[in-house]
Amino acid sequence: MTDTLTATFMLVVTNTGNVNTLYQFSSNVPGASSSVSQPTIQLPAHNTAAILVTVIAPGGGVYEVMGTAVSPNNTTATATATLTIPGEPPPPDNLIIYLPVIMKP
Repeated sequence: MTDTLTATFMLVVTNTGNVNTLYQFSSNVPGASSSVSQPTIQLPAHNTAAILVTVIAPGGGVYEVMGTAVSPNNTTATATATLTIPGEPPPPDNLIIYLPVIMKP
């Protein structure tokens, strides 16, 4: 058991231009990690491609998943989805636990 939860989203991109284009893909999920199945893809004019975005969340909570496609002329398209995982959110990294001090008389 890894204490993490994995979800996969599909990022669909359509080349609406008139020339073949090499797109770069990325993903961002604050509070979790993510990756794209293909960081770059050559997409012919007027064609569509589906890129998988995998999210690994540390625990319950609401996560905003952002997928981005960038073309060589720096045209950027972004799509956002919400991942909701029931349960308690993970504790913060800087969690401090205070223990009581017991002194004998």
